[in-house]
Amino acid sequence: MKESIVIHGKIYKNQMPANPQLTELDIAYILTYITTNFGTSDSIYSHNEVKEAIKACGT
Repeated sequence: MKESIVIHGKIYKNQMPANPQLTELDIAYILTYITTNFGTSDSIYSHNEVKEAIKACGT
C-alpha cells in the first residue's frame, strides 16, 4: 500500500515494507487465518494457490 491511510485519527504515509522471510506456505496460513477469522470465508488457501498468485504478480 502506497497511499496515505488514517487509523484512529492518525495519518500514516509510509509504504508497508516487504517481509522476504515469509514463505509461500506462511502466506497461505496468514491468508487463511485472516479470511476465516475476520471475513466470511470458510475455505483454506493452499500453498499452490499462493505460489501461482505470486507468479502472476511477476515477483
